[in-house]
Amino acid sequence: MPYWITIVILAIVEGITEFLPVSSTGHLLITEQLLHTRQSDLFNVVIQSGAVIAVIPLFHQRFHRFIYQWREPATRDYLLKLILAFVITGFGGLMLEREGSAKFRTHDFTDLPGFAAKLKHPTTNDWVSLYLSAKLSPETRTLLESNNTGPDLRTALAKDLNQIILNGPIYDEKRFASVGLSAETKKQIEEKPDGKDLVRLNRRLLNEAYAGEIKNRKPFKLPEELKPVGWALLIGGILFLAVEFHLRGKRLGENVTWTIAIAVGLGQLVAAVFPGASRSGTTIIISLLLGLSRPAATEFSFLVSIPTMLAAGGYEIFEALHHPVAGAPPENWSMVILGTIVSAIVSFIAVKWLLRYVQSHTFNLFGYYRIIAAILVLLFLK
Repeated sequence: MPYWITIVILAIVEGITEFLPVSSTGHLLITEQLLHTRQSDLFNVVIQSGAVIAVIPLFHQRFHRFIYQWREPATRDYLLKLILAFVITGFGGLMLEREGSAKFRTHDFTDLPGFAAKLKHPTTNDWVSLYLSAKLSPETRTLLESNNTGPDLRTALAKDLNQIILNGPIYDEKRFASVGLSAETKKQIEEKPDGKDLVRLNRRLLNEAYAGEIKNRKPFKLPEELKPVGWALLIGGILFLAVEFHLRGKRLGENVTWTIAIAVGLGQLVAAVFPGASRSGTTIIISLLLGLSRPAATEFSFLVSIPTMLAAGGYEIFEALHHPVAGAPPENWSMVILGTIVSAIVSFIAVKWLLRYVQSHTFNLFGYYRIIAAILVLLFLK
């Protein structure tokens, strides 16, 4: 199959599933496995941003009020609730990124004097320390020689180690021969990862080489196995059907409360951690349970997602361009542009359809779809 067709298929899947409550991340993982391909995080983020930007015109009336009628109490109240949900997600996302990042922080050195001693005077058979010591900057060497184990050394070591783990693979069989590597780390070595996966592996290797001196903070990574995706799809599908059954005959409101705004902000964080949960699916279920009508829940979920996804996408693009990982394959920008255009067009059509659909239908269709998709994934895919 020509590569451009693979890109178009992935972009169509992204465009359809980004806003529909079925999980775009989960469907991209499924599609990549079926097509035997693996795209970069940057590719996925850019086409996702294209899908998000494309739906803004569908909410032109709401944005018109935000810009020209923001002094009106109802408009200002709605806008503040959107901002609150976004801030909650943004703050929580930064915390998840900070704790789940492979990069070293100044507080990651649990025994700084011991670590410094190994780097200052590495023994002849401590190949890892010999390797790291040779890579240290002159400033860090000066601090080590002066026996400085204060904040300056912490900052210098974190900076140097981050540069080392970003500059390509650090594993060498002889270098790590005396380190008791875990089975999971050995498995990752055999996979010969690149990009962010290589950075995560490098951090794991140093964690295990200096178990007593470095905080064993395992970098967060979305699972690539489809079993968690399948279970998340299944649970979400059952929840949709259960919630719709619970709401039968009940009168739902149109007013987004502060409680709903807070819950939606937290719900986006849940979806960020569990691929297959679906950001829109999670937030819509929460809003329905708190008494919001289907059209109002869908609109608020989508409006909150626009700044959320664009901020996350902007951060990822900035990191990829300004802190590139050595050895990562170059990005094929013509394919990225093609994927972005296709995902934007498809997303616009999908969201326009969904906004009309929820005016007169329940979410049972998506509940059934998720359950069927989950069964197929759990039975036939790994």
